[in-house]
Amino acid sequence: MRRTQRRPKFAKIITIMSEVIKLKRGLDIQLVGAAEKRISVLPLAASYAVCPEDYRGVTPKLLVNVDDRVKAGGPLFFDKSDPRVMITSPVSGRVSAIRRACAEGNTFDLSGCEMYSSCEPCPMCLSALYWAGIDRLYYANTRRDAADIGFDDSFIYDQIALPPEQRSIGMEKIPDPEAQKVFERWIDKKDKVEY
Repeated sequence: MRRTQRRPKFAKIITIMSEVIKLKRGLDIQLVGAAEKRISVLPLAASYAVCPEDYRGVTPKLLVNVDDRVKAGGPLFFDKSDPRVMITSPVSGRVSAIRRACAEGNTFDLSGCEMYSSCEPCPMCLSALYWAGIDRLYYANTRRDAADIGFDDSFIYDQIALPPEQRSIGMEKIPDPEAQKVFERWIDKKDKVEY
């Protein structure tokens, strides 16, 4: 009797990741010239962050708490759908914070919170920051830097500043008394969540 071999559950994660990251021509990148033969000593970062969102297809289950001591290679969280998929700490140290943001307080109000980003936000993300009430944003690259590598949102920023009738997308206000009634019902709603 012949048995068929079953794929392990973690193959699902690998499959998901392979669907997200596509290599078209291998890793042979043709570069001109040679690397400068120099070693630079850089200061170590004071803190490190591990973000579950960076692990596509993984639904994280935390294994550590604030103030826990961890060693490099020690588990931080695992995938709920396959506990064998373990994400480990890149460094040794103490867990100083766990950011659960909105989920922890069951609210979208993030007043009192700070945001760290690799770049100045696009118009949509900037709107979300204002909506959530973020107190401060720290970013590394400017929107000009983003435009230089092909992520140019300046057109959208310019359009937002224009009156609706002057935007490139045709916009026209249509008076409708029924539309106003929707707003009136919202005002009278007893169980609404204000923002």
